[in-house]
Amino acid sequence: MVDTQALDLDRMTDLVVSAHGEGLGVVRLTSGDPSVYSALHEQTARLDAAGVPWDVTPGVASYAAAAAIAGAELTVPLVAQSVVLTRVQARSTAMPPSESLAAFAATRATLAIHLAITRTREVMAELEPAYGADCPVVVVHRASQPAELVLRGTVGDIADAVEAADLRQAAVILVGRALAPHGDGSGAGESHLYDPARPRHA
Repeated sequence: MVDTQALDLDRMTDLVVSAHGEGLGVVRLTSGDPSVYSALHEQTARLDAAGVPWDVTPGVASYAAAAAIAGAELTVPLVAQSVVLTRVQARSTAMPPSESLAAFAATRATLAIHLAITRTREVMAELEPAYGADCPVVVVHRASQPAELVLRGTVGDIADAVEAADLRQAAVILVGRALAPHGDGSGAGESHLYDPARPRHA
């Protein structure tokens, strides 16, 4: 077993290529799902260049684990029917200009914001004009792990809770009216899929 936290992609690739040359199978285990914020694109490009075959086994994405832990559906009829997975600009790769947080907020879809926990207050300030200070927010730290922590609040107050908990990494921020509890007057409907009046086919 090799802890890759301190390794760059080239060093990781060297290890995989070396093991493959010895006839060994290698598992590169990541948290969450490799289809979201995992550097899968860069890693597999290096393996292709080295002639090493690979495949991907899906995992549970952190936003999905967070929603399950919170007991929340992210798409609620008549409230939100889209989910946006995004992040904010920090020390990581620049965000495309067309993918600003303000642009996504304008849709009022449910947002799953990754890699932004240390900038929660700034993020909420940017979201408040579109979502309102009272919009529900759920923060899940280390979803499905022993140190799991769930914080619930609103756009107006969640930053206080995050700062009080001193969260620095490994957290997903869920924002949207779909996260509101039952009976909150949000106007949520029910899925037409299960409407008794809907025609059924044999």
